[in-house]
Amino acid sequence: SNRPVLSEMTAKIPGTLILTVTALGVTMLLSIPLGTWCAWYAGGKADRLIQMVTYLFASLPSFFLALLLMYFLSLKIKLFPVIGSLSLKGLVMPVLTLALTLSAWYIRQVRAIIRKEMQGSYIDGLRARGMSERQILFGHVLRNCRGPLVTLIGISFGSMLGGTTIVESIFSWSRQIGSRCDYSQRLSGDTELCCLDGSYLSEYQLSD
Repeated sequence: SNRPVLSEMTAKIPGTLILTVTALGVTMLLSIPLGTWCAWYAGGKADRLIQMVTYLFASLPSFFLALLLMYFLSLKIKLFPVIGSLSLKGLVMPVLTLALTLSAWYIRQVRAIIRKEMQGSYIDGLRARGMSERQILFGHVLRNCRGPLVTLIGISFGSMLGGTTIVESIFSWSRQIGSRCDYSQRLSGDTELCCLDGSYLSEYQLSD
């Protein structure tokens, strides 16, 4: 495009940030309640069902899930546009693709964190004092799990910024740095901009 790399980044980063933050927010809305439910009722029918669903979504590649959503929600039902955009409807399918695959991992992580916290010796003490299970869960267990959950969110945010490439390419996400910028510049031989993505940088090093 004969433009400086910095100006390309400035123009494309907002789109990726919007997609990443929205997908992470939807992931939290899905994962924390479901993970908490699975931890509190571990071994029950709902827990086993949710675990099966999470294994299914975790095994699906993001590009395949994106194609499934496009086929059913865009081509068959015609609820959302095929091409992603910064509008509300244009956000739905890219965000769902990222959020569903990430939620499959998050639900299991939240479940494990809460289950570990519930095994603490202070839980028996709280029960002996006559506190209800609801008070223990919301007043102590979830409060003590905030640290690990915040760490999990921070790690995921960084990885998602660099991991939305395929989803952005499939939905032709506008104003991004992660897909059309890298992909088109890669085809045109603009290695300076391509090297912003670590995966492409590694590939170029291996090819050399």
